[in-house]
Amino acid sequence: MLRFPAVRLTFDRGTIVASDPDPGLDLAALQVPMGCASAAYRAPASCYAAIKTRLIRHAVSFSDTVRPPGAQPNVWSSIDLRPYQDAALHAWELSGRRGIVALPTGSGKTRIAVAAMARTRLSTLCLVPTRVLLHQWLQAIRTVYPHAIGCLGDGERDLAQITVATFEAAYRNMERLGNRFDLLIVDECTILAPGFVTKRSKWPSPMRAGSYRDATARQGSRHATRRTGRPARLRAGDR
Repeated sequence: MLRFPAVRLTFDRGTIVASDPDPGLDLAALQVPMGCASAAYRAPASCYAAIKTRLIRHAVSFSDTVRPPGAQPNVWSSIDLRPYQDAALHAWELSGRRGIVALPTGSGKTRIAVAAMARTRLSTLCLVPTRVLLHQWLQAIRTVYPHAIGCLGDGERDLAQITVATFEAAYRNMERLGNRFDLLIVDECTILAPGFVTKRSKWPSPMRAGSYRDATARQGSRHATRRTGRPARLRAGDR
């Protein structure tokens, strides 16, 4: 099998850099979503999965140091979900682990998110809008995860394989945090400021989940909204 010379993928301040490409390697001709600057190609970190897919599809050998090495959070207690919660989580998984879950207040959005962390067993950054929610999420995760949990916000600056951060703290540090986590979870994702949405392009993980309160949902009905914006209505008791 014909293989192109190797190229090196690294993470740099919210971007993916393809450096040291062989002179005969034309990434643009292979439709790799990167722009060329000086001796390297560069793209927003959100293009990471697409870049790897293109390189593999065209049999281009490459080294990948975007994600630093580290053990994944593998030890979780069992988490019981109600049928509609399990259905929402299943819909998220079928959507390629990308999407938004919309639930009425008190229906268990945080529990579904924690279950997603336990089921995927990936390093995760959870973003919340307030300090009150920061501590609520930390408490919820501690009930099923026995190891250290990182906290960014309310005067704390600790990082771990599972970390909870306020929007403000994450915004200030996203360029250095972007490659440390495989899963991004955003609580109350509909209130993110436009500037923060731009910052999320500096995140290489292909797996993301958002949640928000759906004040229009009737009691007994739930929504699992895919990334396409087309909601799939899930009623309590659906299988």
